Amino acid sequence: MSEDARTLQYETNAEYYANQLGISAKRLNQVLQEKLNLTAKQVIQQRQITEAKHKLIRSEITTKELAFDLGFESISSFSRFFKKNVGISPTAFKAQQKS
Repeated sequence: MSEDARTLQYETNAEYYANQLGISAKRLNQVLQEKLNLTAKQVIQQRQITEAKHKLIRSEITTKELAFDLGFESISSFSRFFKKNVGISPTAFKAQQKS
C-alpha cells in the first residue's frame, strides 16, 4: 500500500481532507451537509466503523491493533466509540459474526 493510501485510510481529521481538496474545513462541511446531511466528522466516523467491522470479520487483527490502525490513541477509546455506534463491543461483534 502506498503512503498516500495509508494516510487516507487512517487520517481522522476533517481539516486534512479539506486541504487535500483545496477547500476550507467549513466549506467541506457545508458541501457534505448539503449533499449527505452529514458533517465531515460523521462521514469519517462512518468510514471508521465500516473499516473496523470489515477488519473484525475478515482478519485476525486484535482489537488493540485495530484501534491504533484506525487512529485511536487507546483501546478503551476505540471500544467506547465502537460500542456507541454499533451497540456492542468490538469483541462481542467479532464473536457474533463468527457464530
